[in-house]
Amino acid sequence: YGHVAHSQDPDANLDEFRGRKVVLLKDVGPGRTESAVEHKGAPWAVIADEKFRQGDEAFVSGVEGVALKITRQKEE
Repeated sequence: YGHVAHSQDPDANLDEFRGRKVVLLKDVGPGRTESAVEHKGAPWAVIADEKFRQGDEAFVSGVEGVALKITRQKEE
């Protein structure tokens, strides 16, 4: 139960994150900050190129390891 494939395809499995809006739980960046957003009920670290304030909205532009890369504007 819960086993859905013999192998994981990171590009396919992580596509669901890209473009998602998240709200910052704390001030972050630039750089990596632990437990900075919640996505699907779990805390995630974020990697940002600029500063964000608690309560700011951001968009997920990618995933690096177990951290979400975030930007201010949704990437097409």
